[in-house]
Amino acid sequence: MADQLLYYASSATATITLAALDSDDSLLDGRQSTVIANDSDLYLDYLVTGVITTASSGLSDNKNILIYLFAQTTDAPTYPAGLGATDADITLGSTELRDAGLVLAAAMPTNDTASVAYGMSAVSVASCFGGVVPQRWGIFVVHDTQAAIASGTVTYQGIYGTVS
Repeated sequence: MADQLLYYASSATATITLAALDSDDSLLDGRQSTVIANDSDLYLDYLVTGVITTASSGLSDNKNILIYLFAQTTDAPTYPAGLGATDADITLGSTELRDAGLVLAAAMPTNDTASVAYGMSAVSVASCFGGVVPQRWGIFVVHDTQAAIASGTVTYQGIYGTVS
């Protein structure tokens, strides 16, 4: 009898420029990644994780760094809430558009301690989209820490199955 095995592809760094990302009290002005296409790799899932470091001064207590995921909405492809396919600063039109078109993958509560590297636990992309990985998906990061982000990296790792 054959065994079904789970395999992990090498992790990759998402193309998203987080250094100097300004704070936004409305949590609508953020940064989106370049879209990750799954139309050739056909991974069953991806794990997304990351580390974001806050500024060295000017922070406020009890704030958040939020990581959202988004998926294509048409074959064209188009994306929700005015998002595109490339690494870019994005201002979403409203919290309603954000919450209707994007999925909150992680919320990292922050404090006013300078230069803290906040780590994000691994999140399953498929679990954010009803158990299926979208053909094309991306990451949107926004925060209200009151000072620009010092640095940040988001990584993703494809997961696939095999039979041996």
